Formats: sequence, structure tokens, C-alpha cells
Amino acid sequence: MSVQIITAEHLSTIKDLFESVEHNISIISPFIGDEMANLLYECIQSNSHLSCTLITRFYREDLINGVSKIHAIKRLFDSGIHIYLLTDLHTKLYLFDAESALLGSANFTSGGFRLNHELSVMVTGEKTVNDELLLYFENIKQAIVAAGD
Repeated sequence: MSVQIITAEHLSTIKDLFESVEHNISIISPFIGDEMANLLYECIQSNSHLSCTLITRFYREDLINGVSKIHAIKRLFDSGIHIYLLTDLHTKLYLFDAESALLGSANFTSGGFRLNHELSVMVTGEKTVNDELLLYFENIKQAIVAAGD
């Protein structure tokens, strides 16, 4: 059981989490970039038994302005990742097997994981906290489904 502050190690942290995940990846991030989408795609391709769900923000302007990359989202969708779209999304949450969670300021982009000054907390083996974060994820997903979005 541990709680760790992540500052400059976001990319290596998520790579380690991708390598150790066994069953489920659940991600909430308003913005999706090529580099991170490629890492997730590679993780899914090398572990075909993984289930992955992504909740991201949907504004046409974000796609037009390149803040999120439509071809990255399409690649993830084509690889079998379940993608849900939501407006007014700001949360950044990454869950791995309901065992590890990374939450903080980092979007799922090169900026968020490699270039920007970001701050996140990684929680590992804290069942109560991780269960609450998974419930938060599931509640957002169910709200999207219930709204027909």
C-alpha cells in the first residue's frame, strides 16, 4: 500500500503501469494525443485480453484546433477500446486493475506526460480509495449512457 507524489516522472510511471496491468485500464482525460494513444495501443496489442475504457471530452473545436487528435481517438476505437465522449470534462484519472490509480493534472498527451509541469498522486494497493475512484469512473460512464450520449 502506497501513495506517491508524481512530478517529473509521469511518462515512466504510466509506462510501468501499462507493463504491469493484467485485466483492466480505465482512463478519463479531456485531451488525447498521438504519443500517449500509441503507447496505449501498443499495450492493448501486446495484451489482447485487456479490457480498456476511455472517457474523453468532445468539442469539435478541440479536434479542429488539434488539442485532441481525432486519428488517435479513432486508432484507439479501432483497437477495441470502449470510448465514451462527454462535454465539460476536466478530470484526469488513470485506473489499472482497480489496484493502482494515477490522478492529477496530466492530460493523456505528450504535454501532460512528458513536457508540461504536472502534479499527480499515484495510489497503489489502497482498496478503499481505489474502489471509490473506480465508482467515480463508473458513475460518469453510466451518466453518459443514461443521457444517450
